[in-house]
Amino acid sequence: MECFNFNMNWHKNFFNDPNYKNNYSFLTKERTDKEIIFLDELFKRHNVSTVLDIPCGFGRHAIGLAKLGYVVHGVDLFEIQLDFAKKTIEEEKLNLPNLTFSQEDMRDFSHNQYDRKQYDAVINMFMSFGYYSKKEDKKILFNLCDSVAKNGLLIIEVRNPFYFLPKLIASNYKMVEVDDYGRKNITSFDSLESKLIIEFGGKKRTEMNIYYPDYFREILEEKGFKVDIDLKKHIMLIVAKKKSLSLT
Repeated sequence: MECFNFNMNWHKNFFNDPNYKNNYSFLTKERTDKEIIFLDELFKRHNVSTVLDIPCGFGRHAIGLAKLGYVVHGVDLFEIQLDFAKKTIEEEKLNLPNLTFSQEDMRDFSHNQYDRKQYDAVINMFMSFGYYSKKEDKKILFNLCDSVAKNGLLIIEVRNPFYFLPKLIASNYKMVEVDDYGRKNITSFDSLESKLIIEFGGKKRTEMNIYYPDYFREILEEKGFKVDIDLKKHIMLIVAKKKSLSLT
């Protein structure tokens, strides 16, 4: 098996790039609309009015939810991502006083329920968990939990290891695909570190810790959440409610 040299600071170059969005041509308006519809239906069932989108990236979900009337705060580490979001608002001539942004690190965003506003729903979408050390990832998960108000929701979307691992194992832990931009992208997996690596065109790479359902269930239940985990092809969707009744 290939041995990888991991770079814990890779995200600083990958996300803070004017061409970042070119890595994800599949993030179409249609896909975003479907995700917003799903969140809206879920939020209506649980009386959600305030939402924290962390990290919010270039604002796909934050803007879509704000359009529906939710009070949304988007947080991202990188100014260029927030600039993408603000540019979208300007280009579409949107009036969204219910949408705010701040540039902050989700590793330090919330420490406890007393020093930070809590939200009816906290969303961590599009595989945005697992970019740091395992110790830092756990801290982030605690921070997300602490940002959820009583009876509020926590929604986390990560990769489903049971979907892609068999494919990677069958291909000797490496797969090569060509994207819409003609780049040869290489996906690899280090089973010892439980880390997924994606190289875009041989130039940029992402590195992500892979976690199984029991990891999230154990931590979230200890933090007072009722947890529902849905495995949907390549996505593992975690929907947890703090001190709640049924999720249905």
